[in-house]
Amino acid sequence: MKNHIIPFLACLLLLASCGKSNEEQAEALIQEIVKSNLFHPETYKPISTTVDSLYIDFEAFAQSANELQDLTNLLKKEREYSYDLESAQSTMSIYSQSSYYYSDYDRNRYTKGKKEYENAKKKLEKIEPKIDKSLSTLMDLSKNLRSTEFQGWVIEHDFTSMNEENTASVKGQMIFFCNKDFTKCSEGVDKRYITFFSIS
Repeated sequence: MKNHIIPFLACLLLLASCGKSNEEQAEALIQEIVKSNLFHPETYKPISTTVDSLYIDFEAFAQSANELQDLTNLLKKEREYSYDLESAQSTMSIYSQSSYYYSDYDRNRYTKGKKEYENAKKKLEKIEPKIDKSLSTLMDLSKNLRSTEFQGWVIEHDFTSMNEENTASVKGQMIFFCNKDFTKCSEGVDKRYITFFSIS
């Protein structure tokens, strides 16, 4: 009987050594997602992958991270529109009729500035309700994030790739949320977008 047990135990040890670690399973799931977000996916080089237990509702946390990313993009657009508005106001002020010499050029520049002002104003008025809605959604999601039970895994993945101009290698950091069995992961989110939340 002992002669059969020893080979059996040896096989178990061999199988255990061949099993993938959490980090390896995570990398297998997320690498293609990471590459799909890069300007030059062929230059992708992984640096490190950290896997930690997630005691936060998986779906709610993933939704919150994506919503925060959307909010960040909305706020970026708001800043751009505000800059356009101020620039147009400045143009209107410079080429207003109060100028002593008011040429056709001045009139055209003023008219163009006014159109740009109205356009930027409309964009701001349109985006403000979207920002309010996004903030409200984040607040609602944050109320139900915590869980006392193990919900899955949070993955932090560091890597490098070439920038858009393909002139320099830049570091990227993305966060993923995976279910317990490593069969499903959320879309990657830039780490900068989710520092608002605690993942401990």
